Amino acid sequence: MTTTSTEQENTWTSGDRAVAIMESEDERGGTMTMREDCRNSDQAVLAMELQAVKTARQTFEEELEEMRKEKKALQAAKEQVLAEKGRD
Repeated sequence: MTTTSTEQENTWTSGDRAVAIMESEDERGGTMTMREDCRNSDQAVLAMELQAVKTARQTFEEELEEMRKEKKALQAAKEQVLAEKGRD
């Protein structure tokens, strides 16, 4: 399963600080809001994008592990069916 997201990003500065807020929604309907407060808007946006990539990677790894478990279960079922056919 591939995870896609829609994102809305806002960045503004106040004095010598920058704040970036990004709201995202994945295909499962989950939402997440990230906020980064840094010295400038570029740093804030990059920090937020890095966090988004880390989150996406974690989700990918979890989905990949789930697929590996499903593959093992299917392989075991296949071997069982072949063993039963061999007995007939």
